[in-house]
Amino acid sequence: MTTTTTGSTPEAASTVPSTAPTTTDAATTTDATASAPTSGSGPVEAPATTRPPAASWPRTTFRHTLHAEWTKLRTLRSTVYSLVAVVLVGAGVAAVFAFASAREYQQAPEFRAAFDPTAVSLNSVVIAQLVVGTLGALAVTSEYATGMVRTSLTVLPHRIRLLAAKSIVIAAVVLVVGVVAGFAAFFSGQYVLGAQDVPRDTLGDPGTLRAVVGVGLYLAAVALLGVALGVLYRSTAAAVATLVSATLLIPVVANLLPASWSEVLVKYWPTTAGTQITTVRYDPAVALAPWDGFALLCATLLVVHAVAVATFRLRDA
Repeated sequence: MTTTTTGSTPEAASTVPSTAPTTTDAATTTDATASAPTSGSGPVEAPATTRPPAASWPRTTFRHTLHAEWTKLRTLRSTVYSLVAVVLVGAGVAAVFAFASAREYQQAPEFRAAFDPTAVSLNSVVIAQLVVGTLGALAVTSEYATGMVRTSLTVLPHRIRLLAAKSIVIAAVVLVVGVVAGFAAFFSGQYVLGAQDVPRDTLGDPGTLRAVVGVGLYLAAVALLGVALGVLYRSTAAAVATLVSATLLIPVVANLLPASWSEVLVKYWPTTAGTQITTVRYDPAVALAPWDGFALLCATLLVVHAVAVATFRLRDA
């Protein structure tokens, strides 16, 4: 038996066109299409990918921080009232102290040897120190009470810079006002002493000008103490209570102790020693020299502020 195989003839195969392009043809076609010019223009290029410029935020400098702290301090009504009271009340209290001291000078001859007309006029610093110390504490504790401290730390996360700016602003303001208050108290007290025919000092006398300016220095130091206490306690009541104890209560209690303890505590207690900067005449046996006493106060202040800074850095707002 003969088998016949059915297949396409060469003629039939040549009459069927090939419609599937090869890989090479497809690639050539794609390249040609991509580079084909549009009517009246050159080759179309893919647009370059560009990134928008990064947002440029202003850098917060220490000068900006100082300005912010100054704005916060001067916009508080309590600041203006407190500083005006330091000057006016200080002058009034100086006149009262001078009048009482003049009577004692006239009636007690033993009082005359240690009489210091300048210190008599500047004794009003005892009251002024409570005012400025409270002001320093409020500059910190008021921000904790209102929650503004969180905003401040958001704008300026650098806590040491923030605390330094606050301390500088408060110290500078109190220093200026304290010097003005010192002159007001001095002239007020000396006027009363002169009216009572009691010896008085002038600014030209040795040590007098230093003592008057020393009022501003001492009050600035106490204001910084208030700032440190405000950072440590974050409570106005606790800070003020500690301030009163340090400046008034402990010196008074020290005088009630046995003589061996009292002499040492009164002489070397920081705030008592610091007030020596406002005196002209002193007894080396019971008191430090003016600049030595103020240096002791400043050294103590540095220690307290170091503890406050460490606490401020580690504790949450």
